[in-house]
Amino acid sequence: MAAQPLQSPPDRSDPEPAIRLERPRLEDGPEMWRLARDSRVLDVNSPYSYVLWCRDFADTSVVARSAAGPCGFITGYVRPARPDTFFVWQVAVDHSFRGRGLAR
Repeated sequence: MAAQPLQSPPDRSDPEPAIRLERPRLEDGPEMWRLARDSRVLDVNSPYSYVLWCRDFADTSVVARSAAGPCGFITGYVRPARPDTFFVWQVAVDHSFRGRGLAR
């Protein structure tokens, strides 16, 4: 499950590469952990917890993916005791992809 490092985004004068919003996959866990760690503002969970999140909460989470791999994510879940309540756990965007509206 080795994660591939993100490549630098193209120069701003180039057309914006496609960013896809997708359901997280198990192999996204290590990159999600790296994004959380590198944010320097999130409480970072253990690396394996991001893999578990991709497995157990994939239906309520999203990964922003560039051609190079995950460049952001939002994790969340529906509270079992309150199915009308959605809890957002973490939002992270790679430094090189900030300012593009991915966190929205």
